[in-house]
Amino acid sequence: IVIDVVKDNLSDASLILDLCSGTGACGSKFNCSVIALDHSLNMLKTAGKIGRRLKCVVGDALNLPFKNSVFDGVAMTFAIHGMFPEERKRCIYEIRRVLKDGGKVAIGDHGDTKDVLISAHLKSFNYDYRDVIKDLKSSKFRVKVYSISEEYVVMVGKKL
Repeated sequence: IVIDVVKDNLSDASLILDLCSGTGACGSKFNCSVIALDHSLNMLKTAGKIGRRLKCVVGDALNLPFKNSVFDGVAMTFAIHGMFPEERKRCIYEIRRVLKDGGKVAIGDHGDTKDVLISAHLKSFNYDYRDVIKDLKSSKFRVKVYSISEEYVVMVGKKL
């Protein structure tokens, strides 16, 4: 369901960056040009098999290998929780840099989970989705939040 909400919010984009793509589960759902970026070559090999239309790029979400204002949309699912606060801020800075004016980012991740193990994992990175919302707003994104049960959230930011 999270990927569907991300996809729906980027449906008007013609070029999307699937950031921290992993196996391409999100990027392969789009009906437009998608560049899948991940730091793991093995994950991208799987992504290339799943989404044959994906252009796969090995890279760092904190130092994106793209020019400014290239993408209409950026999708990121279940990755930002694995970044420490300063890394998250840097990642959002990079997302803003590569988005065109008026472009959108859709970040799907954990909300207020009740699962003890997941909660411990999120706390180890000092993750709270409300901090991601604050970081998006302070980076000049207009933010809309979709709660997918208490467990998951999709944060959509439009670059102002």
